[in-house]
Amino acid sequence: MALPELVPVLLTLMTRQEEDADEDEWNISMSASYCLGALAQAVQDPIVAAVMPFIESNIRSEDWHLREAAVMAFSCILDGPDPSMLNTLVNSALPILIHMMADSNLQVKDTVAWTLGKVCDVLVQTIQPEVHLPHLVVAFVGGLQDSPRIAANCCWGLQNLAEGMGAYSELTISSYYEGVIQALLRLTESANNEANYRTAAYECLATWVTNSSAETRPQIDNLLLIILQRMEHLISVHVSRLITSVR
Repeated sequence: MALPELVPVLLTLMTRQEEDADEDEWNISMSASYCLGALAQAVQDPIVAAVMPFIESNIRSEDWHLREAAVMAFSCILDGPDPSMLNTLVNSALPILIHMMADSNLQVKDTVAWTLGKVCDVLVQTIQPEVHLPHLVVAFVGGLQDSPRIAANCCWGLQNLAEGMGAYSELTISSYYEGVIQALLRLTESANNEANYRTAAYECLATWVTNSSAETRPQIDNLLLIILQRMEHLISVHVSRLITSVR
């Protein structure tokens, strides 16, 4: 197997991030990350032992390039290995990642938000409600007030969380509906839609409505009322403009 030769090269390339990188521009570090993710899906379980030493050595590094690469490497190995093999790793990593949502570097926070969202997407069963869930939701909601890119990733994470929890009846997010919905509504009030974060917020709201339970009915009713009021206002504005143009 070529893992001992290939993985160190990919991990080194992942540390070559650009300070002002454009998220839509394909660069060396992004290419290496994509390759590592594809490798994880191909070789599955052996990728964990090959990558974990790099993650453990660099996740707390003072160099943001190494911190970001370590988090990205962790996200790359979440899809491929047997989930049972990752349970302990994810449980240990979640508190660290949640804390890193307050990192001083924008790129690190962006990658952390993406990684937490991926955990909610592919390994939601590893989230312990009493241990992780309160801090995870607070981190996502706090991220909604960050840069547009981070806000969009947090919307994606909250969306995955709502969908994933629906598949595990013993895990409930009902008590978080009020706070999450209000935070998402504030995000949708922005006139800007950079990085599609406002669109992501509306999609996230729709997912939380779809996965709501009877006990969250008051919050959902209030949300629907607000949406109807916004639609009524938009229709009124549109009609007024039509009348003005006709005159």
